[in-house]
Amino acid sequence: MSSAAVADKKSGAQSKSSRPKRKNSAASRLRARAEEIGRTEVDYMYNKEFDVADVQVEIEATSLLDPEQRSRKAKRPPGLPSYLASLYEVPLLSAAHEAALFRKMNYLKHRANQVRAKLNLSRPSKAKMAEFERLMDESERIRNRIARCNLRLVVSIARKFADRDNPFDDFVSDGNVALLHAIAKFDYGRGFRFSTYATHAIRRMFYRQVQQKKRRNDRVMLGPGEMLSEAADGHEQIHLDARQYGDVCDLLTQMKDRLDEREQAIVEARFGLTDSEEAETLQRVAKRLGICKERVRQLQNRALDKLRELAVELRIEAPVFLSPEN
Repeated sequence: MSSAAVADKKSGAQSKSSRPKRKNSAASRLRARAEEIGRTEVDYMYNKEFDVADVQVEIEATSLLDPEQRSRKAKRPPGLPSYLASLYEVPLLSAAHEAALFRKMNYLKHRANQVRAKLNLSRPSKAKMAEFERLMDESERIRNRIARCNLRLVVSIARKFADRDNPFDDFVSDGNVALLHAIAKFDYGRGFRFSTYATHAIRRMFYRQVQQKKRRNDRVMLGPGEMLSEAADGHEQIHLDARQYGDVCDLLTQMKDRLDEREQAIVEARFGLTDSEEAETLQRVAKRLGICKERVRQLQNRALDKLRELAVELRIEAPVFLSPEN
């Protein structure tokens, strides 16, 4: 046998032996891709209409752009950085199209979650994985569209909170994160506009940042003091709607140094402005601060009096729940 024939034979043998390796490598990549999909958390707001066939057709036909929307450039606020000017060229969503986009975004995630649940990780289907990725990509495009149309809301709120100690750009950056989180958690089925829900979420984040920074700068730590054992009253929590919550945040932000540390801590706890987001009872606050429940009530009322006085000074209407008779 010639040397060339021997070389060809060896080459063929090597080629055959490499095929299983390439096949195993491809299978490993496929399983790794399937495992990554299996680990993906699909967070969405379910609605029972997602399982109605006729509605599914209607949802899937929803366009990313509103065909009935007229492009109208909004007036840019004075003093706004030039890099944000393009935000005011993006038209706001109409109430109907906003609801339609949220419905489709959550529906696509619902479908993706169903596909993921049926995926066999040991023998994954390329078609199912491609379908999952397509659904998630399309839902992300819708999310980005909703975010783009609401970025000026972040700018508007950031302008109210920004001052010498709290830069505007920092609020815009963090507000964008809060906006995306609000988009993921918004339930369109309740019939409210997204801007109301998002304003609540963004204000809450900004307010916390201002207060946390103030505490770090002041280096003040509140001691728990002596814990008193009184019967807890679970019916003394203060519950606010989104608008009231925003009013409290706005007033407290402008109060700055008018409230002492204890008054501020009590108002934050009673109105659910702490990290736990839960409004605390008088008894719970009293235990944490080491004072009696009645003293907490007195300090709370004194702080609310200051908030009412500030509202008068600023010539703004005080929130109804701050009125003396409440």
